Amino acid sequence: MKENIGRLFTISKNISDKKFAFDQIKNLPAPVQRYFKFSLEEGQYYSSYVKLKHEGQFRQYENQKWMSIKGEEYFSGTTRIDMDRQNTIVALHLDNRVR
Repeated sequence: MKENIGRLFTISKNISDKKFAFDQIKNLPAPVQRYFKFSLEEGQYYSSYVKLKHEGQFRQYENQKWMSIKGEEYFSGTTRIDMDRQNTIVALHLDNRVR
């Protein structure tokens, strides 16, 4: 696991010097624009890397029992690693340009 996370950071570009502009989203569907305008600020710096942990309850259908979920994901500008509950890699997603 640590090797793949290390690889993610090694092959990823540092984009933290770039800034977001609302002009970048002008051609996206209106609901997507509203979401970005709600969650981002004009001139906000990009994040080069993100570690996301989540935990909660999930069900697919109204009549289904709730299931506990817990996960950990690592993101960069071009790659993502998903971890399952046992900290094993579920998927390693690589941008087509990264080999």
